[in-house]
Formats: sequence, C-alpha cells, structure tokens
Amino acid sequence: MEREKTMTPKEIHEYERVKAQIAKFLINVRKQMKFSSPFEAAREAGISFDTIYRFELKKSVPTPRMTTLLCDLYRLNEDEREKLIGLTNRARELRRMKSKAKKASEV
Repeated sequence: MEREKTMTPKEIHEYERVKAQIAKFLINVRKQMKFSSPFEAAREAGISFDTIYRFELKKSVPTPRMTTLLCDLYRLNEDEREKLIGLTNRARELRRMKSKAKKASEV
C-alpha cells in the first residue's frame, strides 16, 4: 500500500513564501506601470478588482490564463514573464501537494 505524500511544514512554508513573492512582484510591476491601485489595473485589464487584489494579498495564485493576462497587462519583458510564470508554476506544484496532504488527512 503506497502512502499518500503529505506536505511537510517546510513545503507549507515554501508555498506561503512563493505566494508572497508573487504578490510582491505583481505590486512592483503594477507600480512601475503607474497604476496607483489594483482597482485601476483591473479596470485596464477588464477583470474584477477582487481578482487582482487576491493575488496582491497572497490569497490566491494566478491560473496559467490569468498569468498570461497579467503579463500582457503589465507589459512584462521576457525575463519578467519567465519569473512570473516560474513562480506561479511552483506555487501550483506546491498547492497540489497541499491538496493531496489534506485529502490524505481526511481519510
């Protein structure tokens, strides 16, 4: 019987750290684009204010589609795109482990 992988405290910490990096990155590029608030950026992108605000408050991680939209909105160069995509991919990978850990603990 194969044991379900559970997230270690170190992995949980890493997940929270990556979400914080994403939030900091998005806030910095928003300010570089001269958007004074997440509301202004959301209006420009045609998405809800809550969506961008959740990313900046470390409440959620952008989906691949949303990551592409954010890259276009903030006119990120290739290096910045790679950084954001790498961070969001890492967060999703860690979140999958977190989901597996939660399911295993419920059994």
